[in-house]
Amino acid sequence: MPKLLPSPLFRAGTRRAALAALFPLLLAAALPCSAAEEPEFKTPGFWPGWKKVADTSSAEMRIQSFLPAGENEQNWRQALNVYTITPRPPGDAAEGLVNYMARQAEVGCRALATAPGETRNDPDPAARGYGVRYAQFQCPLRRDGSSRVELLKAVSGTESVTLFVLMRQGPSFALSPPEPPVFKDPADFTAHQAWLKQADDYLRQVARVCRRSNRAFDQCSQ
Repeated sequence: MPKLLPSPLFRAGTRRAALAALFPLLLAAALPCSAAEEPEFKTPGFWPGWKKVADTSSAEMRIQSFLPAGENEQNWRQALNVYTITPRPPGDAAEGLVNYMARQAEVGCRALATAPGETRNDPDPAARGYGVRYAQFQCPLRRDGSSRVELLKAVSGTESVTLFVLMRQGPSFALSPPEPPVFKDPADFTAHQAWLKQADDYLRQVARVCRRSNRAFDQCSQ
């Protein structure tokens, strides 16, 4: 099975197979991507010098990938991926996307820890019509000896579903929820906790989806 997020970049050759596994009805109903609903964001400020390393589109999905300066697909510590799937799959598209990503996060991980997801419906769905779902995956030990943390925000609109994924790779740690992770070096724990807070703030306060109108992006998700 092709893996959606084994690295910061999602290779174009695996896109269609992954989508077929994710949403069986999507490919049959796929239409050219609409610009009516678009992700509205800027790259995280807590690691400067971000660069766009990929921007690919098909009839059903656009993928944008970003890395900090000095990093590449083979050697990275932090990455931001933004996926936009149009048209929106039927049902609870945000929850379906998060559940799929949870299964993919298990690949290569010896003991995946999944934080409880949070669902946030738009307070005025008649006006904006967005549903938002958050999730967090922590892999304390991968097969290569590193760890990986993924923070996700899925936004389901009327026309599309968008997924923001912030990832961090670092030294391995011991994890026994609900206890905090244990690193060999206390400095690694401090950096880990700081990144989680920064990434969570970024997803909640910066990353969102907006619907274009004649005036501007004036109907945005939380």
